[in-house]
Amino acid sequence: MIRIIRNKIIKSKSGKIFKYIDKNKSYFKKFGEVYVNILESKKNVDWIFHKKCQCLLLVIVGRIKFITKKKNKKKNIVILDSKKNQLLVIPPKTWFSFSSITSKSILLNLIDKPHDPKETIREKFN
Repeated sequence: MIRIIRNKIIKSKSGKIFKYIDKNKSYFKKFGEVYVNILESKKNVDWIFHKKCQCLLLVIVGRIKFITKKKNKKKNIVILDSKKNQLLVIPPKTWFSFSSITSKSILLNLIDKPHDPKETIREKFN
């Protein structure tokens, strides 16, 4: 089941601090790798399916539309905005794709295992 976690936004004298991960929270399994995607407007990322990895996704600039689906189930659409500091938890065995709905977006993706091409399936977005 995908989950949306609302993270803390801490106000400071110099601005705001956005909390991303807390190793004591139930959604955090372990650290594998971190990726940063820089997205142009309205370009879809192909479907991604991790057999074993969980993804923790945070939009750090812009707004991104995520489409998720489990095997033989209908699609679910989630929109994350960098101003809200929401974390999207995508469990293993979930298909997902995403696209920027602003002129430019930046996505932070933490996976719980080092990348293994044999563990990931990709399909063209249609």
